[in-house]
Amino acid sequence: MRIAMVQMTALRNEKELNLLKMEEFIKRASKEKASIICFPELSITGYVKKEPGINAESLNGHSLNRLKELSKTYDLTILAGLAELENDNVYISHVSIQPDSDIEVYRKTHLGAKEKKTFAQGDEIPVFQTLNEGKKSKYGIGLCYDLHYPELVTSMAVQGAKIVFAPHAVPIGGLRRLSIWEKYMPARAYDNGVYVLACNLVGNDGEKDFGGGIGVWNPKGECIIACHEEKELMMMLDLDLDIFSKKGGMGKTAGFLEDRRIKLYLDSAGFSIEGNQLG
Repeated sequence: MRIAMVQMTALRNEKELNLLKMEEFIKRASKEKASIICFPELSITGYVKKEPGINAESLNGHSLNRLKELSKTYDLTILAGLAELENDNVYISHVSIQPDSDIEVYRKTHLGAKEKKTFAQGDEIPVFQTLNEGKKSKYGIGLCYDLHYPELVTSMAVQGAKIVFAPHAVPIGGLRRLSIWEKYMPARAYDNGVYVLACNLVGNDGEKDFGGGIGVWNPKGECIIACHEEKELMMMLDLDLDIFSKKGGMGKTAGFLEDRRIKLYLDSAGFSIEGNQLG
């Protein structure tokens, strides 16, 4: 599966300009025969924590309708982020837009201390499905801070995800960003036998600087792409999904998920499976 990973500047409260820039990346990705293009966290609306509702949109809003048309026109799955307005709540959301399917959404489930003041927390861990040359492939999305929680990626892997996208919006960039990712991204990939693909906002959004960075880890925990250039760019990669069906292709990681002892973990931590309450 050919995937395009983008690091870009998302200007605050400049959705039209951001969408125009995204359209250019989408055109380029289509020309290079990508199946999926992934943009950073809050790539449509920009990363605004103070009064994010002013710029928020519903899943039926103008921005996503426009991206839906681009998905159809260029026959490309688009993963993009926005401040989403739903029932008076504003979520940090990332959507999966496929040419002939309804718009699907992941709402960030783990919020930082400052984010909790203005954003609502998502309560679902969905897995999405795409077709690549007639083959079904499942993938999940975790946003930035989410990736510090091993259970999130494991939940996606148990549901059949083979790829986990990790769009970010963090100021730390360059080699330092990659060195921090190397502390935990390989573990998320290796322990769950999945690909992990990360990308970050970059440049000044009108108020704050973001550091960029693109990293990709294969199911053996090996880094296969590490980009630390602090400028707008797109990187293409071809993921070998046949590795999951090859005998011995996954090494020891193939059995990790099957050998988990969930009841043991919950009992030891004082949780009951039925009520999920501390005992």
